[in-house]
Amino acid sequence: MPGGFQVLNDNGAVQIDADYMNLELHTTGSVVCSQRISNTALQAWWQADVNITAETPVVLATKSAASCIVWWMGVTGGVSKFRVMAETQNAHVDYFAFAPPDQTEGVLGLEVFTEDERLAFSSSKKYMRVLDIFSGADAKTQLVPSATYPGRTPAVVQSFFSKEILSRPTGPNVWQSRHSGASTRVSGPTVFFEWKMYVEEAGYGPYPNFESPSYSYLIVDVAGM
Repeated sequence: MPGGFQVLNDNGAVQIDADYMNLELHTTGSVVCSQRISNTALQAWWQADVNITAETPVVLATKSAASCIVWWMGVTGGVSKFRVMAETQNAHVDYFAFAPPDQTEGVLGLEVFTEDERLAFSSSKKYMRVLDIFSGADAKTQLVPSATYPGRTPAVVQSFFSKEILSRPTGPNVWQSRHSGASTRVSGPTVFFEWKMYVEEAGYGPYPNFESPSYSYLIVDVAGM
C-alpha cells in the first residue's frame, strides 16, 4: 500500500491493511442431515439446508466427521441458501458463515479504517483465517487424499461443486445412473478429500450424462469460533 496502516506476519504476508477488506464471522450453527436426497433412488445420501440471512454475499465453511458435499443454491430475498449432503444419516455438520464486515465499531481495541472511513479491521471481530487453497481441473485424479494442519481447527469452503453423472442402459428405454462428487470430511487437524457416489437411481427415457470435475477449496481455521 502507498501509505497508511499495515500488519505483516512472520512470512511477510499481509494480515491487516487499510486498503483490504476482511471477511468477518457472520454466524455459526450446525445442522443434522436427516432428509434422504431422493426417496426413489436405489442409494442416496442425506441432506439438510442452511439458510443465512445477510445483506451481502456469504461464504460458508463446514466441518463434519462424515463425508459431505456443500451445494450453493443461490440467493433469494437476502437469504443465501446452501444444501449440505452427508454420506451418513443424521450426520452432524458444523457451519461457519463469513461475510463482508458491517460497520459496527467495537468499544475497546484496535480498529483500522479505509481512506473513505469504512471499517477495515476491528480487534473485536472474528475474521476468516485462510490456511490453504486447492484447485484443479479433475478432482478424481488430481486432488490430494488429505492435508493436515497441526494445532489448527480446519473447516472447508467448497467454492465449486465437482461432480459427474454416469448412466448406462439396463433395458429397452431403461437406464441406471450414478451421481458422484468430490466430498470432504474433517478429523481433528486433518481434512480428507474423497470422490464419492451420493445418488444411484434408475429411470426411463433418454439417460443423463454430465461431467464437471473441476474443483476449488479453501481451508480455513475456525478455532475459537
